[in-house]
Amino acid sequence: LLACVLFALMADTSKSLGNSKRKTVWIVLVIVIGSVGSFMQGRRTQQNQIAIDNSRNFFGVLTIYEDHWTDPAEHKYLMQHGTTFHGLQFVDEDKKLQPTAYYGYNSGVGLAMKVLSNPNSDPNAPADTEQNKHVGIVGLGVGTVATYAKPGDRYRIYEINPEVERLAREHFTYLKSCKADLKVIIGDARLSMENEPPQNFDLLVMDAFSSDSVPLHLLTKEAFEIYLKHIKPEGVIAFHISSLHLDLNQVIWKQADCFNLKTAWIESEEWPEYGVLAADWILLTKNEEFINNRIIQRASEDPEDRYIKTKQWTDDHSNIFQIFK
Repeated sequence: LLACVLFALMADTSKSLGNSKRKTVWIVLVIVIGSVGSFMQGRRTQQNQIAIDNSRNFFGVLTIYEDHWTDPAEHKYLMQHGTTFHGLQFVDEDKKLQPTAYYGYNSGVGLAMKVLSNPNSDPNAPADTEQNKHVGIVGLGVGTVATYAKPGDRYRIYEINPEVERLAREHFTYLKSCKADLKVIIGDARLSMENEPPQNFDLLVMDAFSSDSVPLHLLTKEAFEIYLKHIKPEGVIAFHISSLHLDLNQVIWKQADCFNLKTAWIESEEWPEYGVLAADWILLTKNEEFINNRIIQRASEDPEDRYIKTKQWTDDHSNIFQIFK
């Protein structure tokens, strides 16, 4: 587009631009803007990252980056959706099936998986005593959460963008290596669950809120009614709320209060050497045994602004300006 503008300016022989000096200024300005744009596009390559695949559709542009390809210990692939980071995977055999990004072992979802698999929290318990889980996931990303699956588990993943599934299967191995019975449901998660019979999830992972454009219809009273229909009475809902621009915790805490759900807010730190990023999760449940588990209690916090008054969001009312950071 900038090149077209430049050619038009150079070909213009009229005096519509005022005079030749003004025309020269415009040409120089277009060249400078183009140079800056090219520099910004090339920054990733200078940082040992290069784009190896991208796809554009109605939902935006998805890009796959290869990172540190000359360093076996750091060699990995990443998925980016606009400015939203969707996940990464190391190439090294010893690290490729470790949970990375926002889903590390000490994250909210990692701890929920651990407690639900072994409610007694006995680290010395044999593997065959672990309980099988039925897990629902809203938002596929690169499929990182599937690393927690054990034989006998069932995983049901809802993803609105079919290109996310294609790229996740083509460039990452989390889904291929998943030990559970895994199904990916393409379509809007709320509409899909609304038209399904109760799934009886032990854990429902809500991971659709880290982008610049938050799907508000997944945060309303009516949406929570659907989620509660699909989890077991003692089941857990895990919300990932690591958002750059929005304080989603207020909205979720209000919904928890209205539905009489216990909550645990878990902030986990980054571990760069393992590809783990800092993450914020809120766990919701009616299961007091789960929420009082020593692992959950030790990791959770009760922030001072927990009880700020926020009106309950519904399909008829939401106020995004109220939660801007």
